[in-house]
Amino acid sequence: MPRYFFHLEECGEFRDDHGMELPDEDTARRHGVAMLGQVLRDDPRALWASDQIRVTATKDDGVVIFTLETTAERG
Repeated sequence: MPRYFFHLEECGEFRDDHGMELPDEDTARRHGVAMLGQVLRDDPRALWASDQIRVTATKDDGVVIFTLETTAERG
């Protein structure tokens, strides 16, 4: 099973050095969306502190599979 790594950027960068084995890229995409949602649920103020939260998923060879971004703009 391929290993996917989910790197998080919000007020700094968290590099996922362990990753997780998932059956396919579709499952990795769903995990990435759930991860971003969890970050927003756990601390919604984090978005306002940095104006952007980003999850980047890579395969074990370092190739980027996708990037999810959410941004906030103050009026």
